[in-house]
Order: sequence, then C-alpha cells, then structure tokens
Amino acid sequence: MDNEYSIVMVKNAGWNQDIKPGREVSFGFTAKYEDEIHIPQSYSLSTCRVKVPEKDYKITYKTNSDWNNGYSSSMEIKNLTDEAIEDWELQFEFGHSVTNMWNAVIEKQVNETYQLRNNGYNQNIPANGAIYFGFNGEPGSVSEEPKGFVLHKYINNINPELDSDGDGMPDIYELKMGTNSYKKDTDGDGLDDFTELFKVGLDPLKKDTDDNGIADGDEDSDEDGLTNLREIQIGTEPGDSDTDKDGLSDGEEVRKYKTDPLKEDTDGDTLTDGDEIILGFDPLKKDTNDNGICDGEEKVQQTLTEEIPADNNNGGAVTGVQVDMKVTGNINNHTEIQNVFGEDTLSSELVGLVGVPVSISTEGRFDEATITFSYDVSKLGATKEEDLAVMWYDEENEDYVI
Repeated sequence: MDNEYSIVMVKNAGWNQDIKPGREVSFGFTAKYEDEIHIPQSYSLSTCRVKVPEKDYKITYKTNSDWNNGYSSSMEIKNLTDEAIEDWELQFEFGHSVTNMWNAVIEKQVNETYQLRNNGYNQNIPANGAIYFGFNGEPGSVSEEPKGFVLHKYINNINPELDSDGDGMPDIYELKMGTNSYKKDTDGDGLDDFTELFKVGLDPLKKDTDDNGIADGDEDSDEDGLTNLREIQIGTEPGDSDTDKDGLSDGEEVRKYKTDPLKEDTDGDTLTDGDEIILGFDPLKKDTNDNGICDGEEKVQQTLTEEIPADNNNGGAVTGVQVDMKVTGNINNHTEIQNVFGEDTLSSELVGLVGVPVSISTEGRFDEATITFSYDVSKLGATKEEDLAVMWYDEENEDYVI
C-alpha cells in the first residue's frame, strides 16, 4: 500500500492479481481516524502500461527445427532486474507467418508486426527469472530472426503526468475531482473535463452546472455570441470572448465580419481586424479602396484627446490636449499624449509656464498634425489670452522654440 499525493494506492496480493470477467475481488483494511470517518469518494483501477527499458531484459530467439513446409521456433524473455515484470506484453517484427503459439497469445498482427501478451499463468516474469514461449509457422526456410523488440509491463505506481483519456487533466487530478480518467467528457455535455474546470469554471460532474435547463456545452460562458461547444469546435477559447486579441469578439468575427477568430490580422495588411473596422477598412481585403496602397500604409484622419487630471495640473489652467492628424494605423494604439509636469524638470520650471508641459509621441506615419490646448480662462490669472503661445523643445538644437 502506498499513500502519496493524498491518494491511497492498494496493490493486489499476487494470487488475486487478475479479476476475471464477471467476477470480483475483495479486500479489507484498518486505519486510524480522528473525529469522524471519511468514506472514500472516488476510486480508480490503476492500469498504467509502461515500456520496459531495454537494459532490463534480454530476448533470445531460436529456430528449433525447419523443414520445407514449416518451422518451429522459441523465445526466452530474461528479466535482468530484481523486481518482477508484471503482465508483460511483447511487440516485434518478423517476416514469416505464425500459425500457432504456446505459452503466449497473439493479440494483434499488422503486416509483419506482432503484438503478444502473456498466457495468464505466466503473466509475471520473476525477478532475475525468465519465461519461454514457442510458435510454429509456414512455410519453412526461415532466413531472418525477429527484430524491433518492445516489451511493456503494467505498474501501479502513480505517474503524476499520466493522462489516460487525453483531456488535459492528469489521472491523479481526475481521481481527486471524481471525474472519469478514461473519459474526456465525464458528464457528457460536449465539453472535456479540463475545459469545464479550468477554462470556463463549470462543473465537469454536472451536465447543467447552473440548473438553468441549458447544457454546459450549449451555454455561452464568455458572452461572445458563440456556444461553448461551438468554440471548442472552431478552436477559440470558450472562456475568452476575444481569443486572438484583435478587438473583435469571437462571435463578431465568425457571424458578422467572417474574419478568422484565431488570427488578429486576417488579411495580412499589418492592421488588426478590430482596427480595420474602426478605421473603415475591409478586414478581408489588404487594399480596401484598390488604390495600390496597403491598408496598413493608408493615412486616415484621426483625433486623440487627453484630459489633464486635476491632481497634477499646475494650477489647472490647461484642461486637455488634442492631436488631429492624417496618420497610419489606429491612433489610439500608437500615439500618446502624456502630462510630464514634475517628470520633465527642465520644462516644468520654465518661466511663464501656463498649466503643464506635455509629451506627444507616435509610431504612426504622418505629414503634419494640429495640436490644440484647452484651457480654463478663469485660471489664467494675470496672463492675457492674446499672450498665450505654444512652445516646443527642439531636441536637435537643444533649444525651446515658440
């Protein structure tokens, strides 16, 4: 018995290793407890099939007799370790037909690949021991030996990474949750257990988590206009309304704009699908107006406005700054108006400064721009409106220019 990962692992006693069809095995145990007895809530049979390392065994093949119409051969599997190899299975390639076998069973054959399993009574290869099996075949004249041996065994060790049903949840976690580690969708609502638990926060043990009469697969958890099941089918995230982060919801892309919800720039013009809609372009066409200029290079008249917060406005005279320009891309994504009062010490201490200095930067391409300052006349003090001017810093000449 092994108690690890907060799970009790119980191993057969050897003589009851197999549970025959329609039969059962029983066992008992004693345990210490405090306050109250907690009955186990979930159970799982451990059938972990693993590959035996080549260094742990040796296989010897022998052709015992060979005649024109047939042959008879035998094999030995030698266990080179101090632990038994339990419930062994053997795979190999052999270019000759096998007609019958003893001490082993042919489970599957695909072309020249044979898959064997033990015959029950010899299911375990003892520590440092060996098992033998043989087979006959036809015709005779065996010219080559079997090759490509792969030996498997079954263990009851806990593999924290084993995911038997491939749903993204390790078996060890499924056991704790009570979900079926051999069934991707335990509750049969169309969503695999991992998606329900970690992506949309639903109950993988309940087909209709909120009891509203709608199966979890038919719900729209992220409210993007697509059901959870539909999102799984097309590859979008049922817990994220905008899977590709292009500014359009998955539902808008699929139903309205016919764009790719898994690709932020469907037509490859360097603009995201969402920006194309904002700028009036066709997200399915690189050059919307067929003027020979890619949409990503088109200059569009746009405006960006920044309000100056009252907590850092140097008296509150300047209340906002606006930039108008014909520029490439979405101005809201690549252009910034920043209040630098107190940060740009040189500009903040200029004589005659009204309000705050601002920094304006852009990654878009433009020819000219109009900058507008909004101000509160009542806070100009002794400064006359006709005396106001915009001063900017010429970095190349290191001088202020009006």
